[in-house]
Amino acid sequence: MNLLLSTLAILFPAHAFPYTQNRIIAPNTTWQISLYQNTHCTGVETSFSGNGTLPCHDAILNGGSLGYIATMSIVSNCSVQVFNDTVCSQIIDVVGSGICQAPVLQEDVLIRRFSIVC
Repeated sequence: MNLLLSTLAILFPAHAFPYTQNRIIAPNTTWQISLYQNTHCTGVETSFSGNGTLPCHDAILNGGSLGYIATMSIVSNCSVQVFNDTVCSQIIDVVGSGICQAPVLQEDVLIRRFSIVC
């Protein structure tokens, strides 16, 4: 299974594959984002990783999240953008720090989609 996913990641670098919390990320992965249903980044997560640009993506558990952790490799030139709409026009944050974050607005804003730009 891991060999299959590694092969797919090499052949189709612009795609993101959701994975479970315990899966080891492939060595050629340049970015990872984990989305959570609360602002504390605890509980059930929806995670994606890849090594190239990923346009407006929406496979988020329950249709959206409140918190996220984005991690970039040292050699990555990618950035993560999160949006509060379904067409990726209302950007609410650009991230990549590896710590739990939530949009800093006056009220809880649901992250509906994200994109990776490399």
